[in-house]
Amino acid sequence: MIEIERKFLVRPGILDLKDGKEIAQWYIMRGEGRSLRVRRYEGGYVMTVKIGKGIARQEIERKLSNAEALSMIDNALEEPVRKTRHSIKSGKHIWSVDVFQGANEGLWLAEIELQAKDEYFERPAWIGKEVSGDACFQNANLARNPISKWRSDFIAVLNGD
Repeated sequence: MIEIERKFLVRPGILDLKDGKEIAQWYIMRGEGRSLRVRRYEGGYVMTVKIGKGIARQEIERKLSNAEALSMIDNALEEPVRKTRHSIKSGKHIWSVDVFQGANEGLWLAEIELQAKDEYFERPAWIGKEVSGDACFQNANLARNPISKWRSDFIAVLNGD
């Protein structure tokens, strides 16, 4: 299945978020334009393969048993990316707003899934700079190179510098 997703920074101090869902995701393999991850979400585990670059990528998901997931997690490349996901309806779309913890503390990203690359969507006031094409903000790269390693550059991006 092709996933069309755009990603944006969230303007600080505008959203008051409640009732999010905790996510942890481990990267098992990562290469140029592809990744394999295991995500713990809502009490279960899902394996996801993503292939491609840009806003349209192939995505394959499959539920895992606890034993399968734990076996794969034992071979993770690094510590998991931890975040709390909030769903916010705006216009005809549902936005996923991820508030990161741990080594990516302070990062808030909003994602919207679309049916077409050129599909129109409303941009709520809390949406900041688009980072869809910036590899630094892909979760696979945030696992390997969290913003705690480049916080001053992150703050400059957040402030639009």
